[in-house]
Amino acid sequence: MQYTYNYEPEMYKYILSSNILNKKKNEHKIFKALVQGYSCKEIGDKIHYSERTIQTRRKDIFNKTKKYMIEYITQEDKEAIINNKLFNVYLLSFPNSKVYVGITSQKEQKRWANGEGYKQNKNMYEDIFEYGWKNIKKDILYRGLSYEEARSKEIELIIHYKSNLQKYGYNKSFDN
Repeated sequence: MQYTYNYEPEMYKYILSSNILNKKKNEHKIFKALVQGYSCKEIGDKIHYSERTIQTRRKDIFNKTKKYMIEYITQEDKEAIINNKLFNVYLLSFPNSKVYVGITSQKEQKRWANGEGYKQNKNMYEDIFEYGWKNIKKDILYRGLSYEEARSKEIELIIHYKSNLQKYGYNKSFDN
């Protein structure tokens, strides 16, 4: 399985320019490689660490950086967090085998709006139009989570499905 982190460009740059990651442990190199989609084994081979060491460092990096994700959420989600609303994690599976992983504090039907809730994601919205909303499989994977739990699961699933890579899905990615 490949591990890819889905960080906004500003957050990615901030993390690399700050003292969040430990340079002595090569966390900068590992973080960059994770963002680029390399597996733990590939990273280990490249910088001469065991795969197990890279897996441990990956967990450390995620724990160090996840608190910075809160700055990059929607106003609606911020209000939901303040009001202690619960979040659900969902998966949309398209006929072309691509997926989208998302979280919401709204009722899913309202969030999805029969596909209209994804207009800002051009490629995804075009495929919704092409395949039809009714032909997209919708699964609620987790219910009743705090924002942090939901966001953590969302990233875990994005990593699993590699859905931030255009070949596999519609979650936003960025150029390095």
